Amino acid sequence: AVVTSIDPLEAYLCREGLARFCTTKYEAPTAANAGQHYMHLTNFSVNKKSAGFVKANDPWNPMSEASKRPLSTLLRQIEAEQIAAGKTFDEAAFYT
Repeated sequence: AVVTSIDPLEAYLCREGLARFCTTKYEAPTAANAGQHYMHLTNFSVNKKSAGFVKANDPWNPMSEASKRPLSTLLRQIEAEQIAAGKTFDEAAFYT
C-alpha cells in the first residue's frame, strides 16, 4: 500500500497483501530516536527480533494483533472499529 493521506485516509491498495507493523509505538523521528529501528521500520527481518513482535497463530482471525497479518484481516479490524464507533465502513471505497 502507498498511503497518500492520513486525514482523510487515502491509500492505494491491492486486493490482498500483508499489513506489517512496527513493534514499538511510533514517535516522529528525532535525533534521539532515529536509530530505533523497531519504531520506524516495518521490515519483518528487523521486527521479528524485537521483544514486542507478535507471531500470528491464526493470521485470518479478525482479533489478531500479530505484527504481520493479511490486509483482509486488517480491513475486518478497521470495519469492526468503525461499526463500534457508530460509523459505516465501505471497503469498496478503498479500491476506487
